[in-house]
Amino acid sequence: MERTIYKNYPGYQNIKKEKLKAIEEKESEEFFKSIGVDGRVIITDGHSPDSITFISENHEAIIGDLPPIDQIMPDDEKCRMSWEKIKEYGGKYIYPSHASVFEL
Repeated sequence: MERTIYKNYPGYQNIKKEKLKAIEEKESEEFFKSIGVDGRVIITDGHSPDSITFISENHEAIIGDLPPIDQIMPDDEKCRMSWEKIKEYGGKYIYPSHASVFEL
């Protein structure tokens, strides 16, 4: 992936992994508040085991690659549970990675 990025974006700089900080889902709201951001991260592992969603206090949800509700297969319980969790935490204005913003 980085070869493609370097080729198309010459100003790209590698992520400095030593500066990353892992936090638990339950600690995310406090962490974001400490850097002046109102919101939290929740685990939404419907797309992949490491998928997360950021939900702001303004009900904006950045969902990444989680499939839209109307595209979930009937037996895909993980995606359904991810969407239920987004709703539970107040997600209303949905920002997917590869589609236009939509409202729940």
